[in-house]
Amino acid sequence: MKYDGELNLTEREQEFVKKESDFINGGLYHKRDVARAMACDHRYLVGQRGELCIEYLKVLAMYERKGWYDQRDEFACKCARVAIDALIKADLLYIPLDEREEFGMNTKAA
Repeated sequence: MKYDGELNLTEREQEFVKKESDFINGGLYHKRDVARAMACDHRYLVGQRGELCIEYLKVLAMYERKGWYDQRDEFACKCARVAIDALIKADLLYIPLDEREEFGMNTKAA
């Protein structure tokens, strides 16, 4: 799967993406414990990870809306769409009008 927009990543960000993929591909056996350990980090870092998580969920929700998934990632994409839609409905997340078309959403105000 590939994002259809242009990516603007620093060298360090590209390195992070590769290392994270290699880590998960190499054997992430204790997802719950890894998540709990990450949540015990400094509050600023927890907040930054949360923001990154929301951005990741927005992209997966877009993939679901556009049908850009298969059986391997269908669950993740469908869960992401439900989560993002719930955050929008609860007024916890706002998608600007200029981003709604990109994310496969209607362009009417939510």
